[in-house]
Amino acid sequence: MDFIWSKRENVFNEELTFNYNVNKPCDTLRIVAVDAYRVFFDNKLISYGPERTLKGYARLREIAIPLGVKVITVKVVSYGLPILTCADQAPFFGAEILCGNNVVDGTGAFSCSVDMKKLRSVQKYSSQRGFLEVYDYSRDYFESVETVKVSAPILIDGLGDKCRYFEEELSFIGKSVFNGFYKIDKLWWESNAEKKIGVTDYIVKRDMLDTINGLTALDFSLDGIKTGFFKLKVKTATKARVVAVFEEIQPDGNWIFRRSCCNDYLEWNLPKGEYELLSAEPYTFKFVKILTDADIEVSISVVKLQNDDENCVQFSGGGVLKEIYDSAVNSFRQNALDIFMDCPGRERAGWLCDSYFTGITENFFTGKNEIEKNFLENYLLIDTANQDKVHLPMCFPSSAGETFIPNWVMWFVLELLEYYKRTGDGALIEKAKEKVYKIVNYFNGFRNELGLLENLESWVFVEWSICNNAEYVKGVNFPSNMLYAKMLETVDALYGDIELKEQAKMLKDAIIKVSFDGNYFADNAVRVDGKLTRCDDHLSETCQYYALFTKTICDSIYTAKIIDEFGPLNPVKENIGKSNVFIGYYLRFMILKEMNDYDRIIDEAVKLFAPMAKETKTLWENDSPSASCNHGFASVIACLITESVIKSDKKRGVEIKFNYGKGEEIFRR
Repeated sequence: MDFIWSKRENVFNEELTFNYNVNKPCDTLRIVAVDAYRVFFDNKLISYGPERTLKGYARLREIAIPLGVKVITVKVVSYGLPILTCADQAPFFGAEILCGNNVVDGTGAFSCSVDMKKLRSVQKYSSQRGFLEVYDYSRDYFESVETVKVSAPILIDGLGDKCRYFEEELSFIGKSVFNGFYKIDKLWWESNAEKKIGVTDYIVKRDMLDTINGLTALDFSLDGIKTGFFKLKVKTATKARVVAVFEEIQPDGNWIFRRSCCNDYLEWNLPKGEYELLSAEPYTFKFVKILTDADIEVSISVVKLQNDDENCVQFSGGGVLKEIYDSAVNSFRQNALDIFMDCPGRERAGWLCDSYFTGITENFFTGKNEIEKNFLENYLLIDTANQDKVHLPMCFPSSAGETFIPNWVMWFVLELLEYYKRTGDGALIEKAKEKVYKIVNYFNGFRNELGLLENLESWVFVEWSICNNAEYVKGVNFPSNMLYAKMLETVDALYGDIELKEQAKMLKDAIIKVSFDGNYFADNAVRVDGKLTRCDDHLSETCQYYALFTKTICDSIYTAKIIDEFGPLNPVKENIGKSNVFIGYYLRFMILKEMNDYDRIIDEAVKLFAPMAKETKTLWENDSPSASCNHGFASVIACLITESVIKSDKKRGVEIKFNYGKGEEIFRR
């Protein structure tokens, strides 16, 4: 397979269109391209890719070509700057047309052109993703592009496309005169030169977010948050500017533009006529507001991008439990495609730690761990042969710069063991061994005289709450050390290393000695006149959950105290920082599961997640709508609720059916 791209150099936000006219028998398209591509058969969207992996590699996708297809079109976009969505690498396109097992045409049979109506010099959509989509249909033509051969990636197997691209129409809410948004949030990254590479000041705020006499607003909505491609049908008798502003949630009924720090809109400038418009990238939304300066007819649908393999469990009945379960399903389906993502809108990035929880969910919903295997394999492809020590990227494959989260490296090791328990895939575990021991070696460089990690570098992340305050994580951070001890125990479980198991025991003893005052663990300790001193006023609920989750302490009295005094059903405790959903309360749920406290899991899940399920039919990153309202890790609550319903003695009017290919099992409670 040959690989090509345009001859031009140093080009950002460049989309090329590759066309192949079918004039001979064929049945399969093989496709490889980056940074992102869409495949069309006779102008119908068939597939979105790629299946992301390490820079220099590519996962091959095969797509069946039905009889009667006349034109195959592949649109490939290259962002040309570092982002979290994908690896920072030179773009490429490669393809083969097959008939049976024979290649009948290759990359060279595709013509290449640029769609001139898509503008390139525009602002970024978000700090983590690529560029805004702005189209000028007065430039509705294509220009041919000269291509050159480029370096070939190493081809590896892909999973295939898990999406079916079902279309769902949005409901029309009403028409009004636009009087501005309730609030317009600033972009924290707007003044960062690295984030503004190559852009003009093309931003809708200039004249669309302030009140303009006569500007029309047409409002649409879905019944919950969905992810997919915008599809608009527009009819206008005059020249029209059409801006589709979108949002996941309206807190207290108020539309806050850039609530999640994204430029959440697309724009089309249209001459008189009728149009069918499709976005180039997927977005995540529940609400859409069409702003226009003309009298137009418009309908909107979303071509859904979601994992349609979720089919091994059927959960029915249960009222609010069913709503929470379905919201977990929706969150999983939109965040588990080629890799496990944190959120399908703002970032579309694959973060460690999140993946620990989403891996549980994939196995539960599908009976497989295909995505998790590829997710972990991506990390194992990183070449560390010439490094004595190693830390892994916090999210991958992406371009996150020099910043990394040392805690997330520990979660990687923990996930390896859980993956092995689910799959028995000893080959992957053995393949990971060298990297795991380099991780161990990396952390050895931060151990102090007590064996505690001190002054970890880069972004020490515990969770989204006060316990991530800079004053709480500096010096010796105890949640990080608790996780480190569990990581060492995990290495022993994976590879039989009794020395590391003993090191973990001594580490836990040191944590208890310095951090625990008989009532609570403090979050950190710092040096005072050279002596390591407990920060008595740095106390968080989440730190106590880390202590229990990692079994740093196994005292039943302490355990009962923490479980009974804290949690979402209890008021905030004075002078002790409250937990957030990610990840404090999920650690609590894991602890409750181990305690067989199933009724408490259900009661607390209802308290936390029922409002989310009602509002968006997805589960959120935080306990408030301050960030992503569609987060992949949160889907694990479906597994916890299901097990709790089955094992609880209470009747809840629920029927659960399992079918993992070995016959159907039915449970009623």
